[in-house]
Amino acid sequence: MNEFNEDTFLKEEFNRVINDNRIRSVIETGTYLGYTASFFAQISSVHLVVTIDISKRWIDMDNRAEFLLGDSRVEVTKALSMVKEKNAFPLLIYLGAHPDCIDKPVGPLADELKAIASFFSGNPGIVLPWIAIHDCVVPGRDFGFDTYSDGPISWDTHKAGIEAIYPNGCDVTYNNEASGAYRGCMFVSPHIA
Repeated sequence: MNEFNEDTFLKEEFNRVINDNRIRSVIETGTYLGYTASFFAQISSVHLVVTIDISKRWIDMDNRAEFLLGDSRVEVTKALSMVKEKNAFPLLIYLGAHPDCIDKPVGPLADELKAIASFFSGNPGIVLPWIAIHDCVVPGRDFGFDTYSDGPISWDTHKAGIEAIYPNGCDVTYNNEASGAYRGCMFVSPHIA
């Protein structure tokens, strides 16, 4: 069990989010070794998993997951088009890419969020996604998070980019417990009145 950096609580939370919201497809940025993509591909209600990484490092990823080689800031639009083509909504987007292999000292998150906002604003009527952002600040918890030159991965740092995806507002929750690598995760969903 290496998915979600060996965090059993996150594994349970993702199972709950996917089942409670009838998620049919998952896009992941930051494939790394492929364990998390394989986890998503094995959930029976998930029909499409697209995972993106700048390099092919995975060893034995579930063959039901589609792999896109490239920069997640660019490839996320291709992945969204694949989901649209298969009409595999509702969608969960798991943002966990790191800038270790790209040409910028900032993390890819801000650009990924811009690409996602652009896709959904250009495709009105499509069900807005659930988004999970890994390695982020969780208020009131001492979970690990990433910091880049544009600041820590947090609601405060990326609020504008997240809100651009959800014109009618969004709801934000966080993981309350952690194990394994002990990292924070933010869950964002469209606000339902």
